[in-house]
Amino acid sequence: PGPWLLALPPHHIAGTMVILRSLDAGFEPAVLDSSGGPFRVDAFCAATTALADAHPGLPLYTSLVPTQLVRVLDSAEGSEALGRYAAVLVGGGPTPPAVVARCGELGVGVLLTYGSSETSGGVLYNGEPLPGYTVESVDPDDAGVGRVALHGPSVADGYRVTCSLDPAVAADAFPAPGVFCTSDLGRVEGGVLTVLGRADGAVNSGGLKILPEQVEAAVASVGLSCCAVGVPDDEWGEIVAVLVESGGAESAAGTDCTASLRARMKDADVASHLIPRRAFTTGVLPLTGPGKLDRQTVRGVLQELVRGTSGD
Repeated sequence: PGPWLLALPPHHIAGTMVILRSLDAGFEPAVLDSSGGPFRVDAFCAATTALADAHPGLPLYTSLVPTQLVRVLDSAEGSEALGRYAAVLVGGGPTPPAVVARCGELGVGVLLTYGSSETSGGVLYNGEPLPGYTVESVDPDDAGVGRVALHGPSVADGYRVTCSLDPAVAADAFPAPGVFCTSDLGRVEGGVLTVLGRADGAVNSGGLKILPEQVEAAVASVGLSCCAVGVPDDEWGEIVAVLVESGGAESAAGTDCTASLRARMKDADVASHLIPRRAFTTGVLPLTGPGKLDRQTVRGVLQELVRGTSGD
């Protein structure tokens, strides 16, 4: 129980759930001022102060996507604001382990959530399902990796039938009542889920399947943010290419940083298959929805950049 700060779009399931949680606890949710456009750390800090002042002594809660969390952590004022929350839910995409570690060092109570619109929001927290829910890895390989399926009372009955919806897709996603089969790949050990990436986003390079999310985590391990995708290649079929965020330096956008990034990752003993074959800079990574990477846009940008430097 306690008041919540809404910092996510209310028309996305994560934002809707913030509203419902706060109302269920008996509090009208505070709403982050977004009149200035995209998410701003100073607005988050001001809203946090106002929420604390309005409810002295009560536990405070909020929900963020990883991109928002990183930006808040990069500010001293933002880190202080995060410390005022009893819990911060983080979902909508993978959160780099280094970011979770930073939160731990600062005493920020982060809970990693997993769910979707099809499950009415998060149903797993730090990989463990809520009471009444189960998670399984469907048709796992020898390493225990398979498609993630969620079972529970808040799973949707199915998709609304439209002329553009393939019935086979709907049947595949909802194979039985109360079961949603996601497009994610993961491993379940001791009842705890580890999500590895999207099944439909794997890059097939020279016969090896590489998950972009694992590449992004490897790049994050050397202190950089990126978006990884597969682009066509005559020799390998596909190669992993990345767009690396340069912190808003628009003049540096499109700069080929392949050699420096590969050297940096090799020095850090990153597994060779997780080291991108091509890398370029961008001012800010394009996003879609509530802070999710816009992989379609990134793929188009990287295809042009790779094609334009193919003779290098």
